[in-house]
Amino acid sequence: MSLAFLSQITGIDSIVYYTPKALMKVGFQETSSVFLASLLVPVTLMIFTIVAMFTIDKYGLRPLLLIGTCGMGLSFIFVGFSFLSTTLSNYGVLTGLVMFIIFFSISLGPIPWLYMSEVFPTRFRGAAVSIATNVLWISNFLIAQFFPWMVDNLKGTSYFIFAAICFITFIVVWFLIDETKGKSLEEIEKIWD
Repeated sequence: MSLAFLSQITGIDSIVYYTPKALMKVGFQETSSVFLASLLVPVTLMIFTIVAMFTIDKYGLRPLLLIGTCGMGLSFIFVGFSFLSTTLSNYGVLTGLVMFIIFFSISLGPIPWLYMSEVFPTRFRGAAVSIATNVLWISNFLIAQFFPWMVDNLKGTSYFIFAAICFITFIVVWFLIDETKGKSLEEIEKIWD
C-alpha cells in the first residue's frame, strides 16, 4: 500500500494533468506549441509502459523500481533547475518532464499494480488489493488538488519537493520491497507468512 501511495505522490499526476500549465509558466506562449509539447507526455508514457511489460520479467521489479525512482528524482531536480533558469527554461523543463515519464513508465507506473496482485496472501488478496487501489487513487486526488497551488506559489521548488519524495521512495524500495521475479504466488506467500 505504501508503494501505491508513493507511486502517486512522487508527482506523476502533476505532469499528466498539468503539463500545459507548467509549460506556460516557463515561456511556451502559443497554444499550438503547448499542445504539441504536451502530447509528448502521453505518447512517452504509452511507449515506455509497453517497454516495461517486456522488461519486468527479465530484470525483476526491484531493480526497475530502484533505477526508476532514482531517475525520477534526478529528472525532477533537472526540471526544478530548468524552471528557475533563464537559459534552460522551457525546453529544459519539457526534457526533464519527458525523462521523468520514461523512468516512471518503467517502474512506478506498472509495478505497483503487479506487486499488489502478487504480495497479498490469497485468503484476503481481493480486499487488500481494493484497499491499496483506493490508497493509490486518493493519493492521485490529493496531488491533483494541491499541485496547481504548488506551482503558482512554490514555482520550481515544487519539483525539488517531488524529487525528495522520489528519493524517499528509493529508500522505501531498498528496505521494504522484496523481489518476486521467478517466484510462484505460493512461494511469495510463504515469504510474507
